[in-house]
Amino acid sequence: MSAGHVSLPSVSKSGNRLDSLYWGSTGLLIAQLVVSASLLIIRPTMVTTVVRHLGYPDYFPIYLGIAKALAAVAIAQAWSATLREWAYAGVTFDLLAASLSHLAVHDSGKEVAGPLVIMSLVVISYTAYLKTGRQS
Repeated sequence: MSAGHVSLPSVSKSGNRLDSLYWGSTGLLIAQLVVSASLLIIRPTMVTTVVRHLGYPDYFPIYLGIAKALAAVAIAQAWSATLREWAYAGVTFDLLAASLSHLAVHDSGKEVAGPLVIMSLVVISYTAYLKTGRQS
């Protein structure tokens, strides 16, 4: 290294990658929550058919849609770490319940695995959230 050359520590590069991973996964998760919430609240025939197939009452999608919309806001906000933690937990419970619901009615592996694939966004986003120190 020459006398006038300043080298940035590698932590900075990995920090940038971690920030990118956080924002990318969190952005995708929030988008998925918003789209899912919208569909659950609007209740097109496709949604109503799946909800009935899983054995849930017709009013259930509205409540779930509202909860998902609130979770999207809670994950996106920066003023309460506790609220964000609860939102991540709620989304985790929702996705596990969705997967188990499909399993309970003997749906295909694709239907059972779908929510678990989305769960990977939750895991990546939450892990990056903790590692970037955003909760403090």
